[in-house]
Amino acid sequence: MRSVYLAATLSLTISFSANAADQLTLFSAASTVQLVGQLERDWQKKTGNRLRTVFASSGALARQIESGAPADLFLSADNRWIDFLMEKDLIAPNTRKTVLRNRLALIASNDLNFSVPFDVKKDLPRILSGGNRLAMGDPRHVPAGLYAKQSLQKLGLWTTIGPKTARAQNVRLVLALVERNEATLGIVYLSDALQRKVLKILKVFPQQLHAPIAYEIAATKPAAELAADFLDYLSSPEAREIYRHLGFVTQ
Repeated sequence: MRSVYLAATLSLTISFSANAADQLTLFSAASTVQLVGQLERDWQKKTGNRLRTVFASSGALARQIESGAPADLFLSADNRWIDFLMEKDLIAPNTRKTVLRNRLALIASNDLNFSVPFDVKKDLPRILSGGNRLAMGDPRHVPAGLYAKQSLQKLGLWTTIGPKTARAQNVRLVLALVERNEATLGIVYLSDALQRKVLKILKVFPQQLHAPIAYEIAATKPAAELAADFLDYLSSPEAREIYRHLGFVTQ
C-alpha cells in the first residue's frame, strides 16, 4: 500500500497518474491509518488489487477533493463532509454508506498517575487550572475535535476548558502531544486510544454527549469501476472482524 500522510497545513501537491485497473486511491480520515492498512492487506490478499491512500482530517480531505485532487473513494469520520461533496456534485449517487462507528475517550500518558474512575466534571477543571493543556482536534475541521467540543458543551465545561485546549490538525497529532507529555490530557477516538499501550484511558464519553460518530464512505464521480468492489468488501465478514479487532463499533 502506498500511503501519504497529509498535514492540514499542507496543500495536496502530489500528482497521481491515472489509476491502473487494479488500483484505487482512497482519501481517508487520519483516525483510520491502522485500520485501512489492515483492510488493504486483506483485500489485496483476496483480490490482488491495491490501494493508494492519503490520510488527513476529514475536512482537509474534502476540501482537497473539491479542489480537484484525484480520489476514487472518500472515508470520512464526519458525515457533514460527505454532505459537502454531495452538494458540490462530486459524489457518485447511491455509493454512500456507513461502514463503522466509534466512541470518544479522554486519555493521558501512563507516566501520569491519574486515578480511574475519572470524574470529568470535577477533575478536568482542577487538572487544567495550573497551566496544563487538553489536546484535541481543531473543531472547525477535525471531526474528533467537534465531538469533543460538543461533549464539553453538554457537560457545561466548554467556556472554562475551551481556552485551555491545544488544538491539533488531526487526531494523530493529539495522540503525539499526549504521548510526549506536551499536553496533560487529550480527547481522541476510543479506537486510537486502544491501540496505544503508552496511553491510559481515563473516561469513555457517553454517546449522548455528542453527535453519532459514524464513518461514511462514498465513491467520487470519476471513480474507477473497481471502487464498487472495494465498497462491497467493506461490508464483508472479514472487514467487520478487522473493525472489531481494532476497537471500532460495527453496525
